[in-house]
Amino acid sequence: MPSTAHSSRNKENVRGGTFSLQRVDSGSEASDAEQQVTKGRRNAALNKRKGQDEDEQQQQQHAEKGRIASKAAGRGRAAGADAELRPEDRIAELEERLEQMTAERDAVQSEFDSLRELRKSEPERALSELKRVAESRAKHQKEMINTLKIRLDTAERRVKALEADGRSAGSAHLSSTAVDDATLATVLNERDDARAEVERLQRELREEVASSQALMKQRLPSSSATAQAPVRPTSESAAHDRAIRTLYEDLTGLVINNVETFDKEKDFRRFKTVFACPGYHDLQLTLEEGASKLPSSVNSTSPASSKERKDLIYIPHIDDDRDSALLKSGMPSYLLESIKFDRNLGVKFMVKLYKGLSSK
Repeated sequence: MPSTAHSSRNKENVRGGTFSLQRVDSGSEASDAEQQVTKGRRNAALNKRKGQDEDEQQQQQHAEKGRIASKAAGRGRAAGADAELRPEDRIAELEERLEQMTAERDAVQSEFDSLRELRKSEPERALSELKRVAESRAKHQKEMINTLKIRLDTAERRVKALEADGRSAGSAHLSSTAVDDATLATVLNERDDARAEVERLQRELREEVASSQALMKQRLPSSSATAQAPVRPTSESAAHDRAIRTLYEDLTGLVINNVETFDKEKDFRRFKTVFACPGYHDLQLTLEEGASKLPSSVNSTSPASSKERKDLIYIPHIDDDRDSALLKSGMPSYLLESIKFDRNLGVKFMVKLYKGLSSK
């Protein structure tokens, strides 16, 4: 019996050891399984994140394609809208653009003209003024030459008519022939005088043109040199001076052709002038500055005015042939001679001169 009990206990011990081994083996298997589960979860998370990234990229690509398609559609709609404009609206739009471009062009042209005007120097402006005055005188002389040519043609026709009448009358009418001879002599004298006057005026015109050209050539180098550095204030001042001078000429009818200083000590000047105005007879005259001890017509308390009076001397240049119409108009005789008067009375003198030169 004892031996049987011992063998039973040995069998139980063997079974217990086997169970322990089985428990150890099952524990290691559980650890491996847990690791595999963790690894699987990690791989699943990585795969999920990768899938999310791919989805985001696809969404961005789809959004970009949508924006491109939207822009293309917008351009298409704009093009369609332009194509759907009526011809009248299209023409109005083009006209508006044309007006805008024209305004821009005019603005640029105005700026260019201003810059070109600034380039001009004072000598160039003086030459322009001299040219204008010379052209005015030349025009006046040409008109006088044409008038004298008409008188010359009339005189020559009268001479031919008288010569023809004399030849046809014969020697039977001696008294009438003597009268015709006297008339013929008078007409011949008129013709010769007119011819001489035409030649004189033509000569003066040629001399005036030559003098003006020489003066322009003389001053041209200095003007081109000065033009390299234009100064805006000077150019504006010169423009104002020209405007003032033109205004005086238009208001008075006096065109000053030449100015010369004949007394440098007292700084007296001589102004050679032509009066030309519609409705009045033309007149060539000279105005000289002067002074006298006569009392001034204007009351003044300054010491200088009590000692010396500023005068102007009026000197008309009358030609019997050239100014025949003026002489026949009944102009006062005192206006045909030199007159010295107080400079302060210049306006009153010009009023009397206008009345004397009136052709009405």
